[in-house]
Amino acid sequence: MKLNLFIKGIAYGVYTFSALHVFAENFGCFILCQGDSMLPTLRDGDILWAKKLHPHQLNESTNNSFGCLNKGDIVCLTNPTDAEEQSVIKRIYKFIQKDRNSASTEIEIRGDNTFNSTDSRDYGPVPIGLIQYKAVYRLYPLERRGRIIEYN
Repeated sequence: MKLNLFIKGIAYGVYTFSALHVFAENFGCFILCQGDSMLPTLRDGDILWAKKLHPHQLNESTNNSFGCLNKGDIVCLTNPTDAEEQSVIKRIYKFIQKDRNSASTEIEIRGDNTFNSTDSRDYGPVPIGLIQYKAVYRLYPLERRGRIIEYN
């Protein structure tokens, strides 16, 4: 009886984890902001909803946009200096095209808090393929919830 209950618990855990993984990989995920590099737009402890970006969504480029991404969008990407560390959240500052006939393959990212951000000013442009999610909505704190607005 106890073994049967244990096996059901394991099966339920695997099912739940699998469902959450499929959802995050296809639709999006919640992101907990940590640090001050995106002040005043994002604060430490903010919780965001971020849309998953797939390679096929990054198809047509211009000087100010790349597929579904635009200059000024806030994105979550693999840490460019250490892929084993947590992902980073930064704003797209600029798209960099190698030449007129090629698609943009690199972006310059920056934190909104100029004096407290490690970004492309420190490590240079990053491959667009490092982008995992596009932040679209702040869920928490409740008094600041809503679409994420562009910082000027």
